[in-house]
Amino acid sequence: MKRTASDSEEGWDYLERGFTKLKRIFEGLPEPAFNLEDYMMFYTIVYNICCKPARAHHNEDPDQMYDKYEQILEDYMPSKVLPSLREKHDEYDLLRELLKSWANHKFLAKWLSRVFLPLQAGYIPRMALPELNAFGLSCFRDLVFEAMKDKVKDAVIALIDREREGEEIDRTLVKNVMDLFVEIEVGKMHCYEKDFEEHMLASGYGGLLFSEGIKLDSSGFV
Repeated sequence: MKRTASDSEEGWDYLERGFTKLKRIFEGLPEPAFNLEDYMMFYTIVYNICCKPARAHHNEDPDQMYDKYEQILEDYMPSKVLPSLREKHDEYDLLRELLKSWANHKFLAKWLSRVFLPLQAGYIPRMALPELNAFGLSCFRDLVFEAMKDKVKDAVIALIDREREGEEIDRTLVKNVMDLFVEIEVGKMHCYEKDFEEHMLASGYGGLLFSEGIKLDSSGFV
């Protein structure tokens, strides 16, 4: 069936309702889960809007679709993720919430990148824009991690200090947070070296880490 202007408008309305539902799910509000039919409908609408030039000004559609992808992530990070982290004052609560937020965000970015996949075929390379999943992960880095990294470092160092005083700490949690510092830069060591290792060495904890066998390599605690 040939797409018309009204088809496009109905498609945008369907997407908006779907994105609202998606946000509610991630906020823990009661919503039925998406099924395969929902996912295929999203993908088909995005494909039809972006890839079927059925009317004038069609070239505006991929622009709007990419902007919508950016908007979903950029609105969600400061409005929902950051407040949930900033209200955590206990070290364990903060680090666990950070890891949960990071895992949820990776799932959200991956899910959205699949729905918006038609943009990846032609529009994104032609416009030299960041790939969908890469942009999604960078949103967490720029809008959440940069705002919280000092508080997270302080929390990790506080736990290490508590262990130094004889308290048993959750080393798996600490390792996972250190892994996040590496992963947030898509596997590069730059973020880890600049924002964590140098800070800890300057704080006098480097020797402690190595002397107690908590060695640091490209993957974090080992």
